[in-house]
Amino acid sequence: FPVTIGARLKQMEAKKEILSIQNLSSTELTNNMAAQLNRLSLRVAFQEGSYLEINNMVKNKESQ
Repeated sequence: FPVTIGARLKQMEAKKEILSIQNLSSTELTNNMAAQLNRLSLRVAFQEGSYLEINNMVKNKESQ
């Protein structure tokens, strides 16, 4: 099967990220990972807030 352009772009980005990570020092790698985990935590917290808001809207609608 032919590879789609989107799949090719993802492969290229993954290779680029691997190369950039290989060039990091141990401290830089640790800092990079900590920053990524912090961003992920913020996204999860925001998403949780969205789900709670949707859940409250559904409950309010059901009680009417």
